Amino acid sequence: MVTIAQRWYLDIIMTIGLICCMSYSLIGKALHEWIGTAVLALFVLHLVRNRRWFTSLRRGRWNGARVLGSVLCGLVCFVTLGLIVSSLMLSEYVFAFLPLRLPEGVGQTPHQVCAYWGFFFIALHLGQHGRSAQTMLAQRFHLPARFWRAFLALICAGGAAAFFWQNLPAHMTLSAGEFAPACGLGAYLAAYFALFILAAVLGYGLKRLLEKGAAHDHHRSFDLARLAGI
Repeated sequence: MVTIAQRWYLDIIMTIGLICCMSYSLIGKALHEWIGTAVLALFVLHLVRNRRWFTSLRRGRWNGARVLGSVLCGLVCFVTLGLIVSSLMLSEYVFAFLPLRLPEGVGQTPHQVCAYWGFFFIALHLGQHGRSAQTMLAQRFHLPARFWRAFLALICAGGAAAFFWQNLPAHMTLSAGEFAPACGLGAYLAAYFALFILAAVLGYGLKRLLEKGAAHDHHRSFDLARLAGI
């Protein structure tokens, strides 16, 4: 049986690999391909471990939080499929033996767009499971809640700054030219780590808001039903 901690260990490894892949121009194409292939393999393992989610779609009640989570899962699968296809056609090392090639520059743009959007969709998706992450961290690090709030606020502020510093809006909307990072590898990885945490916190906050809205609507409908019965 897979425990919550084991699931998070897999997600953490995937996240580290994903952040490293975003530093393509700093780590080189060969290492980028090998790390990316490992991340995609772990993604397939993640799907296998969570295969029951697909069969559960037909059961239970649907509310805003569940719709958001399912839409994010679908988007993650969609952009990952785009990454797999474009990776196979662009590969010069890991899958160079495959007879799949595109003209120079044709596959780079869709691959880059899928990578940036996938980065944020995955972060939002992981943020949906923030409660289990809170439980795991609380069990291992006995620190006051004020420390975690301040720590997250600091990282999120850095993520917001990095969003514009790295010109992410241009890369996500196909309006960016050649990408040339203006910092070293360490600063680049730190910036994308902060961006990932910011998006995860946004995902967690959206889910909490939708859950509160659903609970409010449930209590309101219950009260109306009671009034109608009087």
